[in-house]
Amino acid sequence: MNKQKVILFDIDYTLFDVAKFRKKIFKSIIGFVGKNKIDKIDKILEDIYHTSRERVGYFNMVSFLEDVSRKFKINVALTNILKDEIFSDNLYEETKEVLESIAKDPSIKIGIFSGGESGFQLKKIEQVENFFNKDHIHIIKYKHLNVQKIIKKYKNFKIYLIDDMLDILYNAKKIDKDMITIWIKRGRFAKNAKPIKGFKPDFEIGDLKEIVSIIHNS
Repeated sequence: MNKQKVILFDIDYTLFDVAKFRKKIFKSIIGFVGKNKIDKIDKILEDIYHTSRERVGYFNMVSFLEDVSRKFKINVALTNILKDEIFSDNLYEETKEVLESIAKDPSIKIGIFSGGESGFQLKKIEQVENFFNKDHIHIIKYKHLNVQKIIKKYKNFKIYLIDDMLDILYNAKKIDKDMITIWIKRGRFAKNAKPIKGFKPDFEIGDLKEIVSIIHNS
């Protein structure tokens, strides 16, 4: 008997263009601070962003803005930066089209497995939230620590896991050897990923459009 299919999408660099989003945040901060007041502010913000993310373990906007405020000796509050336009139009060009195509098959469950804070991450995909089954949305601050917990929920499903992080796919495959791992090779994590000995994802793609035929033919 064929198992029901569930597709678990990561959000950042998979559905959502984080680089584009980050530029909008930086632009808003620069507008608030004043570009002419601080030399090389773009580079400083980039460094603060990466340092903050590594310290917290995921991107925490409050923590990042606190670091920015300390660095520039000003008060950059969430209300100054997180306006609706910051979140709009950051989905990858093909995201909606691909979700529409998959959703034509009502037997396929479409879900999310993403790291970070739930409200913040859901805001990123607000434009396409209707495609996702609420029972299959898993947004956890420390994603790496919860791979086993989430994958085991789907022991009776055929899982398609789509992520830009190679180690997430590797750890998931160790839990369910029959799952289909799809590595989307875009964004800084994919670019800087080191090979994992003895592991190769089932598919490597550069564009989400490629998953449609994968899902229908495997």
